[in-house]
Amino acid sequence: MFEITNIRLRDALKSKSEDLIIDAATTLEEFYANRKLPLPEEALRLLEGQVKKSRHKYAVMACLKVMVTTGHISKERSEELLLDWKERNNYPIF
Repeated sequence: MFEITNIRLRDALKSKSEDLIIDAATTLEEFYANRKLPLPEEALRLLEGQVKKSRHKYAVMACLKVMVTTGHISKERSEELLLDWKERNNYPIF
């Protein structure tokens, strides 16, 4: 699905729009997790890129959720990556 028909998903995961990133991540999660299919490498790379560069907390959380749901990272690793993101972006850590 990702490689064949979703140039828009690819573009959305490359964008700076929080809404587009969240929508693309949710679509990927619903398609791949529900079918128990592995995420394509390109999709995983784009999700990881958003976790590293995005300034939007909810977009980062959506990307991490896809990676956890599809089994690419553990929940613990997701929490570590979110803490790292918060530190990089001076986000209050409670």
